[in-house]
Amino acid sequence: MFKLSKKTEYSIMALRHLGRNESMTATVREIAADCRIPAPLLAKLLQQLARSGLVHSLQGVNGGYRLKSAMAGISLAEVIEAVEGPFRVTACGGEASRCSRSGFCDLRSAIAPVQGQMLSYLQNVTLADLHGSRGEED
Repeated sequence: MFKLSKKTEYSIMALRHLGRNESMTATVREIAADCRIPAPLLAKLLQQLARSGLVHSLQGVNGGYRLKSAMAGISLAEVIEAVEGPFRVTACGGEASRCSRSGFCDLRSAIAPVQGQMLSYLQNVTLADLHGSRGEED
């Protein structure tokens, strides 16, 4: 089964919260309360998202976080990679990966087209495409 991690889900929720008003700055406390995400975990995730360039961190009294670009400019692949690292279907899926089984296992080359298609799809789905409202199943 392929599924997004909780960290990725929480990151998407936080980014969508910020995207409701793209000029808005929100604090960790505000986002955590609205999205019902544990604040300490959210703070770490927002730091990762800031390091990857998806959000801008503002210091001071009116500080908080803001999207660096419109939701239509942020792909699911970018969010996943910001939180989890390079997207891989299998543990050996990265080009630079070395596996102790590479001498006799051809799974990496066999799964490469699937990984490529999945990554392409995730690169073409943006946060703006995820427009469902709370409580709805998309």
